[in-house]
Amino acid sequence: MQTPWMHEELVCLAAQQNPHVGDALVLEEFARQPHVELADISGLLPSRIENCLAQHGLTRRVISKNLNYIAAARVVALTDAIITLPRQMAERFVAMLPVRMVAPPEELPALAMTLIQHSLYTNAPENVWLYSELTAFAKSAISEGNRRL
Repeated sequence: MQTPWMHEELVCLAAQQNPHVGDALVLEEFARQPHVELADISGLLPSRIENCLAQHGLTRRVISKNLNYIAAARVVALTDAIITLPRQMAERFVAMLPVRMVAPPEELPALAMTLIQHSLYTNAPENVWLYSELTAFAKSAISEGNRRL
């Protein structure tokens, strides 16, 4: 198991004209909305969102599961569904599509991102370089995010 590499705040996206969602959602409102979900490749494990809702005796209705962020964001732009995703990704979609950011319920956990590499390739020069670049980028993104607060 790897130590989390960085944490990213989660936000919700809703269509600009979505009449069912205000500027923030409490957990019960969040659960009532139709959802677009970013599915993991296996699709076998419940998501952290499902786990959080289950702890509070709630479930959600997922109307679309996507592996692709832009496809998921387009579904949100064209429907009354919401999606929960990392803030930096949401900011990009706000600039590209008719969507807006909505504060998620405070109970939702932050996204812990982990960088994992296979031990056979840990010392390969190209992987050492890439790991170094990604780590430097993550540190600068964290610093930039802290400056915005």
